[in-house]
Parts: sequence; C-alpha cells; structure tokens
Amino acid sequence: LRDAILHEVQHWVQDQSAAKEGFINNKDRPQAEQDAVARFKAAEKANEKAARAVLDDAQKLVQGLTVSEKRAAMNVVTDTNLPLHRRAAELIDMVGNNADNDANVDAFQNSLDEYREAAKGFNTANRMKRIRYLRNPTEAEAYFTQANSRTAQADLPINPETDPDYGTEV
Repeated sequence: LRDAILHEVQHWVQDQSAAKEGFINNKDRPQAEQDAVARFKAAEKANEKAARAVLDDAQKLVQGLTVSEKRAAMNVVTDTNLPLHRRAAELIDMVGNNADNDANVDAFQNSLDEYREAAKGFNTANRMKRIRYLRNPTEAEAYFTQANSRTAQADLPINPETDPDYGTEV
C-alpha cells in the first residue's frame, strides 16, 4: 500500500510542478486506434441486441425438446451469471436443429463474428495505449518512486530517466 501511495504522491508532485508533458488520455490516441475502439463498441452493442433477440425467441427455439431439455435450456436463458452472448450461444447449442434457418440465430452468429473481429483491433489499440503509458516519462518516474520506496537515498541511481528502457516493461 505504501508503494502505491508513493506512486500517486509522485503524480501529485508532477501535477504541482506542471510536469504533465507526455500525459496519456483517450483523446490523444491516434485516429486508427479511436476507430478500432468505436468499431468494437458498435459491434458489442449489435451483438448484445442480437443475443437478446435469440433469448427472446427461446420459447420458439425449444419446441420439440423433451421437458428436461426445455427446462435446462430455459435455465441457460435466465442465468444472469452468464453474459448475454454466452447465454445465446449455449441456447443455440442446446436446441440444435431448431436453430437452423432462424433469422435471429443467423443475425446473432454474424454479429458474434463481427464482435470477435472488432475485438482484435480493440485489443491491439489497448496494447498500444499501454505501451505509450509505460513509456510516458511521468509514469516512469512514478513507477521509479514506487519501486524504490524502501531503497536508501544513497543507493538510488542519480538519474533513472537516463536509462532508455526504464518503464517500458510490457
């Protein structure tokens, strides 16, 4: 806890001394990364809508199943511990052929593919943001303070910022 507090105190010191150059925020992201994040959020929203449509059709989809299979399928539909897309996917697996040629199921499968594809760009954008964050001089300085909170003053390097690799661990 002490290390984390010192890390944040170091940021406060930087704020007071106006050493904010290199500060990272979402508005500073390159346009390609902003587009990847926006694409992911749109795909996520579309996938959630499609999953809801599948779950709303559950009564129709379970037709022809045994009573115990219907009960199990409806348990999946109402399981709030699972995200919507997981519930929809499990329901589709459980109903088998009943899901064939269902427009909502097809729309869900397509939205899931788009969601997964958009997630790749989103993850890449977040990795790049993290790399910039770790290379940020103010963040490197704060991590140095945190990492050396128990180091005697005499044992500290004179200028840790001269090490070009300091703070770039990913």
